[in-house]
Amino acid sequence: MGKINREIGFTLAEVLITLAIIGVIAALTIPALMNFLYEAELIAKWKKSYATISQATQSIVSENGGSLQNLNGATGGYQPNIVEQAYRSKLNVIKFCTLGTTYGKCFHNQTVGQALIGVTLLNGGTAVTNCAQMPFFADMSGQILSDGTYVLYSYWTNLGPAVYLEGYTNSYGSITVDVNGEKKPNVVGKDIFSMLLFDDHIQPVGKGSSKNTCTSATSGFSCSTEKLLQ
Repeated sequence: MGKINREIGFTLAEVLITLAIIGVIAALTIPALMNFLYEAELIAKWKKSYATISQATQSIVSENGGSLQNLNGATGGYQPNIVEQAYRSKLNVIKFCTLGTTYGKCFHNQTVGQALIGVTLLNGGTAVTNCAQMPFFADMSGQILSDGTYVLYSYWTNLGPAVYLEGYTNSYGSITVDVNGEKKPNVVGKDIFSMLLFDDHIQPVGKGSSKNTCTSATSGFSCSTEKLLQ
């Protein structure tokens, strides 16, 4: 009696079911993976920006007698143009904006009601330019760097009212960066980060009263420290 040859394989229905399962798994995992990789890229950019600005700060401090007070001999209180000029000589700047001209040219635009167009806090709130929500002020100096980073500057020749920003005192001002410029998400704590100017160094926001508060229920300013540690 002869042997019966049978071909072993998958039916069309089995193939279609398998492909459908693979498609569902891909739909569930690929967006999450892409989001993870994008967030990792933003954190890497923040770390690079912080390191670059920290190095520039040390050079500026050295040239100014070991302190950021009365930078380059400036006096008279609020002088953001002075600190912008100092960092301009240390960073790869392709555009700079003086006091009162920054929003809409070297940073995101501002509405009449002080809201920054397209910029949100980590908790979904509106970012506004007032002292209650430092470091966004109505009048600041700014820059755009060669890699597309937006930079905002505030500066007092003597100690300024930086106590409004996450409980800090004894600061001369702040530097805020959007590490990918106009590109989204434009969210504080995701691609927008802040640091404060102290006498002889900078320090990321998030080490004071706001420590360990980088959550979706907060403004997101404190993420500046926590994401440097990731």
